[in-house]
Amino acid sequence: MLTSILLAVLSLARASQPGDVAYEKTAHRLELVRNQIELTISNHRSLAQDLIKQGRELEGMHVLERVPLATRDARDDGALALELRRELERAAALRTGFRVREVKLRGPWHAARAGVPRALPFDTDYRIPEDQLADSRLFSFVLEFDAAAPREPTRWLRENQDVIHRLLEPVSWKRQGRRLAGTARIYRFRDVEYPEMLAPDLSRYAQPEEPATAVQRAALGRIRRYREEISRLWPRAQPHVDNIRKF
Repeated sequence: MLTSILLAVLSLARASQPGDVAYEKTAHRLELVRNQIELTISNHRSLAQDLIKQGRELEGMHVLERVPLATRDARDDGALALELRRELERAAALRTGFRVREVKLRGPWHAARAGVPRALPFDTDYRIPEDQLADSRLFSFVLEFDAAAPREPTRWLRENQDVIHRLLEPVSWKRQGRRLAGTARIYRFRDVEYPEMLAPDLSRYAQPEEPATAVQRAALGRIRRYREEISRLWPRAQPHVDNIRKF
């Protein structure tokens, strides 16, 4: 891979005409797509094993307990508020020294504004935006402590996060003697999937006009070869692209 990139750079450096550069760029882009398809074929077994390992790691870190899937989350506001109260009461029972006096949801879920494409060509460089992956929501609560409320509520909450299943992000606090009125944010993963990967869109690599120089003729030969190789390799890679999406 590194060798092919260096050769492409050298070819571009040698190109003396704008038309030469256009040919070389098209050939280089097609070569990268061809290489990625070959890697998909050769690495599919190890990627499948990585997926299993990734799933075990997520389970071990209780990721889907701390940030549940929207499809598994409590849809009723009353049930969600009760769940949050129970999480705080669990911390109170384990750590003692305080009691939960109030838990209220504040406003609706902050959902992403745009959707994720259903399908994209394999050679599209696409990353799901972070704000598409999760929704967030604010809630407030009041805790009453046996002694004075913690002077550093944010630190106190994070120290207790290990016994609170749901991930809570501190937002604001107000200390009043033994009481602590706080606002925090919770998250849930949206029900989204990476777009389905379709065959590479070879129309994006339009064949330049009839070559006029030796550089262009050489690059055109590579362009035609890479297009043929992509068309031949894609059927072998297609069964494995779902592993890439999941990973």
